[in-house]
Amino acid sequence: MSPSPTNTIQHITYEQVCHRNNPGFVEVLYVTLNEPHKHFEELIRFFFSFHDPTTRNRQGNDTGFQYGSYIFYTDAEQKQIAKK
Repeated sequence: MSPSPTNTIQHITYEQVCHRNNPGFVEVLYVTLNEPHKHFEELIRFFFSFHDPTTRNRQGNDTGFQYGSYIFYTDAEQKQIAKK
């Protein structure tokens, strides 16, 4: 295990994420699917129905580093679906 940086924030608040001097955090929604092999692609399609990945660090009227486009996946199949 590598040592953690001395300036690590252990419990960041929403206000800190939204501050103009954001220390590099993003807003994330963690979703647990009962049957990910059946529903992951449906979830990704829904995500992109309202999320525009072509606007850097912006979603609608919201701007800032925390509004970037990120998809986290757990295996190669989900990675392929996300890239598609």
